[in-house]
Parts: sequence; C-alpha cells; structure tokens
Amino acid sequence: MPERRDVFISYSRTNTDFARKLYAKLQAQGFTLWRDRSDMEGGEDWWQQIQEAIENVDTLVLVVSPGALKSPVVTDEWRYARSIGTRVIPVLAAPINFNEAPRWLRKNDVMDFRYARGFRRRGFLGLGRHDPEHTLRWEKFIQQLKTPHRQLRARFTVPKPENFIERPREYKALIDTLLDRNNRSPIAITTALQGGGGFGKTTLAQAIGHDPEVRDAFSDGILWLTVGETPSALTLINQLIEQLTDGPASYTSPNAAQSRLRELTDKRDILVILDDVWDEDVTRDLMRGLSETCACLLTSRRLDIVSRLGARSPITVDEMTTAEATALLVSRLEEKPRDLNPFERMAAKLGEWPLLLNLASAKLCELVQLDGFSAEEALTELERRLEAKGFTAFDDEGASRENIGQRDQAIAASMAVSLDRLGDRRERFFELGIFYEDARIPFEAAATLWRATCGMDEGQSEELLRQMHRLSLFVSYDARARAFRLHDVIRAYARAQINGLPALHRKFLDAYGVARWADLPPEEPYLWDHLAYHLI
Repeated sequence: MPERRDVFISYSRTNTDFARKLYAKLQAQGFTLWRDRSDMEGGEDWWQQIQEAIENVDTLVLVVSPGALKSPVVTDEWRYARSIGTRVIPVLAAPINFNEAPRWLRKNDVMDFRYARGFRRRGFLGLGRHDPEHTLRWEKFIQQLKTPHRQLRARFTVPKPENFIERPREYKALIDTLLDRNNRSPIAITTALQGGGGFGKTTLAQAIGHDPEVRDAFSDGILWLTVGETPSALTLINQLIEQLTDGPASYTSPNAAQSRLRELTDKRDILVILDDVWDEDVTRDLMRGLSETCACLLTSRRLDIVSRLGARSPITVDEMTTAEATALLVSRLEEKPRDLNPFERMAAKLGEWPLLLNLASAKLCELVQLDGFSAEEALTELERRLEAKGFTAFDDEGASRENIGQRDQAIAASMAVSLDRLGDRRERFFELGIFYEDARIPFEAAATLWRATCGMDEGQSEELLRQMHRLSLFVSYDARARAFRLHDVIRAYARAQINGLPALHRKFLDAYGVARWADLPPEEPYLWDHLAYHLI
C-alpha cells in the first residue's frame, strides 16, 4: 500500500517539462506528490500502482493539453479518480478546443497560468512571485489544494456486454433519444427498450452504457440496477445510494431514502438504467428519488408499463436482422466461414432470436475447438442434434416466439443440445434454478448448493461454473466479482427440470450449518438478501 500523499499529477508525455516544473513548485509549497510515471515501480502491476496512488491522494491535478485529451492513460487516470471520489483540478498547459473536451471538463473551472503578464518568455511559473495577476491565480490554486473537499463519485456500474453484435437501427435510435448531439450534452428524459424475453434488451442497454459518447455526456455517472419481478422500492433506492457513495445504505423510510438519493443526484448528469422492469409503482417510487437532471433508460417486456412511466419514444427490440443474427451465430468462430448462406438459414431457423443464437454460437465454437469439426461440419452437426431433440424451426409457417408452447419447445431443444457437454452434471445446472430471480449469484452460494447435493468442493464448483459460462448459459459472469447471473428465461427452464423443489431449498439452507439465521456471518454474500425467499 503506497504512502498517503497530497497530490497526484496526471499528464501526457508531451507536457513532461510542464509537469516537472509544477511538481517542483508544489513541492516547494510543502505538498507531497505523486507524478504518475516517475514515481511508479516497474513491473506488470503498473496500472494497479497508479490506482493505489490515486486512491491515496486528496487531489489529482490534471495537466490539460491536446495531447492529454488524446492520451488513453491520462483518460483512465482522471476517470478512475472521479469514479472513487478523488478531487480532480484541471490546469491548462496548452490551448485546447473546449467544444471537444469531455463534458465534465467543460463544466469545470480550469486553472490557466499561461497568460500571466511577464511569464511567456521565461516559461511556466518562472517569476510568479513578481506578478499580481499570476500571484492571485496561484494563491487560489494553492488554497484549493489546502481546502478539504468531499467529491461526489462519478460511478459507472454498467456490466460489460458479452458477445455484443451491433444493432444499428435500435442503437442509433436510442442514442438520438438520450443525447443532444449538436451540443454534445445529455437529455434528461425517460425512455425504454421494450420487447420479449431473450431478444437482447439487456445486452443493448449495457452496450449503450459503455458507449464513449454516452459516457462523456452523462459525465457524473451511469448506474445499473436490475429491478426484476418482485422488487422493493426501498431496497432498490438503497442500492442506488450505495453505488453513488460506495458505502452501505440502510434507510428504512422511503421518504428519507428518496431525499438522500435526490441530494446525491442534484444538478448532476446521471443516466440510470433500470433493467427488467415489471412493477410500475415500485419503479415510479424509485424514479421520484432522482433529480430532474437525471435520465432513465428502462428495459421491459411490458409496453403498457413503460408508457405509463412516461417513457418517450420507446424502442422496440425484437428479432435481429438476418445479417445481425448470422454475425452473432458465427461470432465465436476464430475463422469465419466463407459461405454464410447455410448459417443464415440456421439463424432463420432459430428465429433470429438472440437468446437461442447465443446458445447455438457457443455450441458451434465447442464443436470446432474441442471436437475438431470445421465450421461447416459443426453447423451440420448442430442441426442434426437440434432435430434429434425435437427442435421445430421458427421459420416454419405459423411459428412464433409469442406462442408459449412453441417458444418453450425451442428453448428446451436448444438447452438440451447446449447441456450435452455437461453429461451427468447437467443436474447441477438445473439446481441453479432455485436461486432468486435476477440475483447476482456468488460463486460461494453455488459451491454451497453443490456441496450439499453432490459433495463437490469449491475448486470443482468453480471449474464447472467456468464450463457453463463457456456454454453461454449465464447472462453475465464476473470472475473478479466472483458472481454470475442467469437469464430469467433460462432460469425458468432450469427450475422446471427440478424434482422436489422444496426439498432442494431445505438442503441448500441446511448446508450453511447455523442453528439460528442471525448467526450467519455478516459478510455472507447472498443469503442475507434472499433468505426469506428460500424459506417460503
């Protein structure tokens, strides 16, 4: 852990001389400093050292210039500082076009010492003590550095989309709704992505949350929250507060929670993405806690709900185009097939439905990498296996994803093919259906379940989770956070395969081995939030 210092100087290599002189001047004033590259040790953990240094200073001084605005490293440094609440003070080293600068920088007071009288010939700060105008600017800067300051965090908590295929029509429509591109500014609006389960609403929303233009416009943060079918407004508001403060929130009064959320979002350009909205009243209560400068993006299967919530210009997300669906189907293949026509026909058979295309894509990749098939041979084998499982193509006359029986049959056949590789361990996948809908399931919780059902140890559990992830059975999988999530359509399928659901819940809870639930460790990552669900 690096020692605590006052200031971290972030700069482009084109401004090295400027940064050195600034470093010396601040050091003479008694400040302790990091200058990013000069104070770092060599090695592979260079970025980790940068992060730890930024975490252990009061202020990041950003040396602003055209080179700095183009530098990925400098951008990563100020973004990280803003995300953890380290104050950022920009200092101008060379002229820039402010219309092209990040929005947060355009809104900021940029310290400019370049035009102080009598200094241009001698260079930066050369005779600062002799010039009244410069002295005033310098003293203001020094006073800023000495004044304690609590910086609100600019949090970006959107999960990264996996295997994202661009969908230009929906993507452009959503960007145009959220942004005023002429002014490069956000629009405080509520809008929505609406469509059936498994059509890619969540993935598209995640991609929007990582779009550089959107991140620049919503410079105070983009927050992600999964709402689900049985939400609590108070719980969701507390979760948003925790994202904004990076600390626990345990408000018990909805009014107090809404008031705190409004305070944290006041006059800030924040986009809140609410995924999988089903409950109109709960979502409205949550949105009431947001300030008027915030925008909301909802994803939902229910057009009536998003309309009553005031969503403007909701965008329908349904089947992909043939080109998009084919691109998704072959996306995992290292060597793309020359003739795409057979793959286009398979994409059509799968209804150009992203949920099934993802499963099929993972299966094609497995057949190529593990079984040695060519892409064309893998496609033929996939088609044979689907037919053997009773798959009925969506391109048959009268077929529809809205037909529940047809949809369930397509899911069952596709899942059966995807689970072939698991062999007798497919039961372990079905058992995951007992977890709470839309929950982020910690690896530890899955290990506890499988220890109870088959005596599997933690290492074996994690290897099985990795294998399931490679088969595209999870909607998200985060090895760092040690958690995954099931798509609700796939969870429903897995849950339907379980014999003796109440007994499985009891076995899972018994595996925790506590006499009283109050004795659960405080750091238990899953059960504190979902114990009641498993008990009922």
